Amino acid sequence: IFFICLYLAALGASIMLLETSVAHLIDSKRFKRNRASWSMIVFVFIAALPASLSSTVFKDMKFMDLSMLRLYDKVLVDYLLPVVCLGISLLVGFGLTKKQKENLFIREDEMDSENLYRNWHFLVRWLVPAVIILGFFSSIFY
Repeated sequence: IFFICLYLAALGASIMLLETSVAHLIDSKRFKRNRASWSMIVFVFIAALPASLSSTVFKDMKFMDLSMLRLYDKVLVDYLLPVVCLGISLLVGFGLTKKQKENLFIREDEMDSENLYRNWHFLVRWLVPAVIILGFFSSIFY
């Protein structure tokens, strides 16, 4: 029963992730829902195919001495994830106005929220990007 629940949770999460892409196609490209859904399903299927077949059909296929699954892992986890996190951190730290950040963070009913906001603001602007950059370069060179 555990694995059935695990499968259903993974399926639900996959549908939720697919829905955000479908909604983007509907809103920005004016696709119909059916066309947007099938377009994303085909795109995700094609993108995932090499990694999913890396231990069978593509087991002898290597790129930079990495199997397809290891290549996907290296590109996504070692390169893309830190760059996206750095972008989000810089966008929140420097892109949003002070008023926007205060409206999203400070609550009038909680007395510690202003102190937490000042600490959070410093961390998001300076410490988080520095740690992400250090981690990114350490993963590249080691």
